[in-house]
Amino acid sequence: MKKTIFRICAVILTTLISSMVAAEDLDIIDEALVKETAEGYEIGIRFNETMQLVGYTPESRGSRLYVDVLHTNPSGSVNDVSKELLNIDSGKESPVKFISYQEENGYGRLEIVLKTVEEFTVVSSPDMRKIVIALKSAEPKFSATVEQEELAKSLMKDARRALIDTRDFPAALALYQRVLGLPSNKYSQDALEYLGLVRERMGERDEAIRVYDHYLSQYPEGPGTDRVNQRRVSLVSATAAVQQKRRTVKPPVKKPDWETYGSISEYYYRNNYTVDGTTDVTASLLMTDGDIVARHRTTISETRLRVSGGYAHDFLDDGSSDRTTHISSAYAEYKDEYRGISGRLGRQSSRRDGVLSRFDGIRGEYELASKAQVAFVAGYPVSSSYDGVQTDRKFTGLSLNVGPYLDAWEFTFYGLNQTSGNLVDRQAVGGEIRYFRPELSLVSLLDYDVFYGEMNIATVLATWNISSDTTFNATTDFRKLPILTTQNALQGQITPDFKAIETTDELQKFFSDKEIYQLARDRTLDSRSITVGGSHAFTPMLRLSSDLSVFSISSSTESGGVAAQPSSGNQYFFNTQLTGTGLIGKDDITHFGGRWSRTQSSSAWGFYAGSRYPLNEHWRIYPRMGVDHVRWTLIDKRQWRYTPKLRVEYRKSRFQADFELGSEWSNSQLASDSETTWGLFGVLGVRYEFR
Repeated sequence: MKKTIFRICAVILTTLISSMVAAEDLDIIDEALVKETAEGYEIGIRFNETMQLVGYTPESRGSRLYVDVLHTNPSGSVNDVSKELLNIDSGKESPVKFISYQEENGYGRLEIVLKTVEEFTVVSSPDMRKIVIALKSAEPKFSATVEQEELAKSLMKDARRALIDTRDFPAALALYQRVLGLPSNKYSQDALEYLGLVRERMGERDEAIRVYDHYLSQYPEGPGTDRVNQRRVSLVSATAAVQQKRRTVKPPVKKPDWETYGSISEYYYRNNYTVDGTTDVTASLLMTDGDIVARHRTTISETRLRVSGGYAHDFLDDGSSDRTTHISSAYAEYKDEYRGISGRLGRQSSRRDGVLSRFDGIRGEYELASKAQVAFVAGYPVSSSYDGVQTDRKFTGLSLNVGPYLDAWEFTFYGLNQTSGNLVDRQAVGGEIRYFRPELSLVSLLDYDVFYGEMNIATVLATWNISSDTTFNATTDFRKLPILTTQNALQGQITPDFKAIETTDELQKFFSDKEIYQLARDRTLDSRSITVGGSHAFTPMLRLSSDLSVFSISSSTESGGVAAQPSSGNQYFFNTQLTGTGLIGKDDITHFGGRWSRTQSSSAWGFYAGSRYPLNEHWRIYPRMGVDHVRWTLIDKRQWRYTPKLRVEYRKSRFQADFELGSEWSNSQLASDSETTWGLFGVLGVRYEFR
């Protein structure tokens, strides 16, 4: 009986791991982009939910940067997540080799590998949904200051409106000349091109030709060179002499208007569990995934197409499951920063403006004024990336974002209506208040359901940079778990022939609308969590991070044939980690940590250590070891658990091969019995990046 129970638990655990591997939890990150700035480059890594910046190592200079973040949502991922490589446009001009993300020991860790040693700064965005890494080049490409860059951006926006919207060519001419009168900036090239276009529209052909000649001498190669050359040719093609000159001039090399990049990968996962000498294979899964991005960029606009998904082949499946293909993202996106419009259409992930997760639909944003943006969102919620478009649930919402005011305050207000069949699923109003200064940042979020009359989320996040070496962070979070929706009423409901009820339309055959709304309330719990933590850098290469959390979940009510669940009581979790770079070699990162927890039924403590060590340019190893002791007070059971793991990675150019082997050995002691279990987990795969 004991073995059977353990095998059932192992299967459940493996199922959770498999779903995680299938990219359900890997949508933590929305995108990673690299762009040029006046000082060098900026790397922006945007998350789909709020994440607190814990710290980073080394402090300001290096070719490898490790950034630690912490989930602010207590229902967010807390398990170890397999390493995820992010797709970025890492062409010849990009300073980035690759970026990866992994969660382990309660923290999320970004690894940014640069092509050369760079000076950098790391900050979190005011909404705590983006990590921004600024690389400062030794010889900046542009000489304009940050203030001059902002002025150039504003002038370009006004000039575009004068050129296109009002067709006030003299005004556009003066504005583009003002941009060109500033020190060199990232808008100078486009301003020169549009100056020629304005001259052309005003009928000043000779002046336009002189501007285009100057452009081609300044920028002989680039995405705008061929376009400018064609305009020049059309102006001078009237005379044979110029035609002859044109034939003798070597045309510039045309670069594609669209750039495409992405990756394809194939990984095999296998888990074996041995209980008292009997071995079971609990997972044998082959995952094939692809992620492709096509992007067209100018300083005026950006168009992006992305498709991310894959296929899972379960070798243990008996053929009854049809959940083999998943689509994580499939959307088209357009942004025009001068007109202040943006939109994304398709399958996408979001946890903002009242949207709870992934959905199929549209989100558009329009800049009403310099400090006010309105957004519209509509679509169908997606429970799993393995699902197609499900139209039984749908939502529409509006939001308004204003700020910053006093260079620190931003506000967002939203309203969202969501239905499930012909029932109200969720009617939410809420907002965010954000305060951001280099030394202190605050984010508060409220979400109130006006239909149920319940507060769904009340969260306050704070990060205090006490000094350049020391950071303190705190989070208080009160929320419904899961978020209160009528869909919650489906939990535990089955038909008379013991089939799970999957839609509220089907549930209405057995319960009245009023009863369904009450079932939804009964299945929804209250969670409360408080987390305080901090990070201190003893040296530029050595940092200590710690956090303490108190978490509790309320009891549930028995109804609809579903049994009540008791309260969890207060649960305490403590984690501390010492992280160092260059302790073993030049670019390694090594961490040592300890953890402790206490709940109503158990107490546990443990230690762990790990390293990421580059053997040479192509080979890297990731050894890790953990030791934990758990004591269950209600059944007088004690357990020692040992978890060694080794990951070996080979990377050359755009190709990468990975091998990971991990084990879990445990010995459990009961009052009159003992049990030994041993698990072996393996991952083998390859990945190819294209661009």
